[in-house]
Amino acid sequence: MTGSGRSKRTALVVGGGLAGLSAALHLADRGWRVRLFEKRAILGGRAYSYRAREAGHAVDNGQHLLIGCYDRTLSFLERIGTRHAVEMQPRMWVPLSDAERGRAPFGCARLPSPLHLTVGALRYRHLEPRERLRLLAGGMAFVLRSLRGKGLEGRTVAEVFGELRQGSRLRRAFWDPLAIAVLNELPERASALLFGEVLRRVFLAPASASSLVFPRVGLSDLFATPAARAIEERGGEVVVGMGARTIELANGRARGLRFDDGRVFEGDAVVLAVPPPALSGLLPEPLRRASPFERAALLSSSPIVSVHLWLAERVETPRMLGFLDGPLQWLFTPPMQPDEGRYVTLVASGARGLAAASPDDVLAEARSVLARHVPQALASPWLDALVTKEREATFAAAPQEQRARPGTATPIPNLFLAGDWTDTGLPATLESAILSGERAAAQIGDVPAVCHRLSPFRDTPP
Repeated sequence: MTGSGRSKRTALVVGGGLAGLSAALHLADRGWRVRLFEKRAILGGRAYSYRAREAGHAVDNGQHLLIGCYDRTLSFLERIGTRHAVEMQPRMWVPLSDAERGRAPFGCARLPSPLHLTVGALRYRHLEPRERLRLLAGGMAFVLRSLRGKGLEGRTVAEVFGELRQGSRLRRAFWDPLAIAVLNELPERASALLFGEVLRRVFLAPASASSLVFPRVGLSDLFATPAARAIEERGGEVVVGMGARTIELANGRARGLRFDDGRVFEGDAVVLAVPPPALSGLLPEPLRRASPFERAALLSSSPIVSVHLWLAERVETPRMLGFLDGPLQWLFTPPMQPDEGRYVTLVASGARGLAAASPDDVLAEARSVLARHVPQALASPWLDALVTKEREATFAAAPQEQRARPGTATPIPNLFLAGDWTDTGLPATLESAILSGERAAAQIGDVPAVCHRLSPFRDTPP
């Protein structure tokens, strides 16, 4: 290793999303010589930004919510030098809008954990006092089940809340919007095990864990670009516009990667940080039927639909606003704003119906939601509107999908998996992606060197 007189070992990373960037950065920090390949021309995977038409500012491909309990994500930002580019609420506060009752904030009190959430629930005005007590009791019971590891496996969020006497009003006013936001799945389909892990992390952690975190810059400027720079500063290489065709195997190990032009790049270890549909195509035929690759092929996806609106006037809109009657569930006012007017994004998670609808129909739904909850956004002329659909935004966080998530290790001792869809114990979030990259890097560090070292970065001719 570095400083010992031995040559550096080489790691090849396939995929330039947050999981691949995280793995590459940690390996470079551990003294590995890293080469990362991304087949697209841009990095970031499903978390990137671009310049939309004449917006004059960065536009994210979709709103990505960060929470104070995302320890690995915030640490990652610190290491790549962009921790300053996010703003964290002093305490969690978000208004929720009901078409009949108006808006009521759910906010944490200035108290230590878990009293901050306890008092916040008791103040929530969309529920009657007796309902607030039941809400609090249901949340605590869910957390206890998560801690004990009993009563959540194989169950949906809706099933467990039914057992905990969380009726339709409690679910509509609080639990369903929360579950859909963190799991990107409807409560009738979503894994109670994953939801319990999120509740446990928020409820039992310091009060700052529940605070919402908003990027001040586009996702590419927050994650991908500075991460690539940090990797290169540590001696690694990041290559875009070059996707691997298949893994090369030799003597039961991953020898390297073969590309479309026939070249083979050799390495001591390989990380596949690609979505499940792309994983199978990289594997030689016999491996595709082996565990865990066969399980990963069973994972299905859940979509996110976003409506980006540019208003002519700078109307007052909150940083984040929840809608309790759907089908679009949230409005965000990103810190990135045009010089004049107002830019807002409406988001629908687990939105299979909207994903199948035409852009005009999605915009009609957006107008309907705004008419009920943010009428001032209709009073201002719309300068532009853009509908984006991430049809495979996350894996579908259903109980059966959770059982199909593979771990980091594979039957090939120097081949590893990374991605928010691997079994991190978390939903498909930024935190899960970055954590998976760290875990892959940690396991690679324990892999013994091959007896006959492969030549680092050698381009083997076809």
